[in-house]
Amino acid sequence: MSLTLEVVAGMANRIRSLISGICLAEDLDLNLHVIWSANDPACMIPFQELFSTSSLPRWVRVDMGPREGTSVEVLSPEDLERYLALAPSGRPLQIRSYGHFYQKDPARWLKHLRTLRPAEPLPETKFLDAVGVHIRRGDHKKAKTFSPIDAFIKTMKALPEDTYFVVATDSPPEKARLLEEFGSARLWFPATSLSRMTRLGMKSALADFIALSKCKKILGSFDSSFSQIAALYGDVPLEVVKV
Repeated sequence: MSLTLEVVAGMANRIRSLISGICLAEDLDLNLHVIWSANDPACMIPFQELFSTSSLPRWVRVDMGPREGTSVEVLSPEDLERYLALAPSGRPLQIRSYGHFYQKDPARWLKHLRTLRPAEPLPETKFLDAVGVHIRRGDHKKAKTFSPIDAFIKTMKALPEDTYFVVATDSPPEKARLLEEFGSARLWFPATSLSRMTRLGMKSALADFIALSKCKKILGSFDSSFSQIAALYGDVPLEVVKV
């Protein structure tokens, strides 16, 4: 028997699904085949251009597909329990997910997450005492509604005036507003492209992710997996900014 996991949606959602799949395959003593499509508008890049495959267990294989057979959507531990109970004995397991669907051993889940390493060296922030700021926009309605730019500015201004911010955002208007409020001397934007629909844009997303994970804390967006996974990856506290 084997386990095939098709990961979908954005980068952070794929990461949490990938790590869930690794932990599940490990417990079931199965090889894991991960399908990481680079044709999804939410993540237009192969896994190998983001992360080093050498940071994965040897029994994990990642490619771009195509997927064969029928996958069952599994987004939560409850979904997984129902799927495994109904799966025919001896048949390959085929899952499609963007969720944190396996949570049996949180410490081991975090260990596998933090083992992931970027495929290429990324720029480092020069300030060890920086506060990360993740302002999620795009198609994320909840983040735009419950974590508006004014709430971020209010939270940032409540910090000491010498606080340096590492800012990750996919929105040019938010970037311009922060520069207007705080000036370039207090802000660093790791991304060279704010688009997430190109390979350069996805590499910029990874640069944002790694930079946030190295900050002393993260001011994150409401219901954002990117904020959450970056904080877990770097073992740093997350404060969700909301009205």
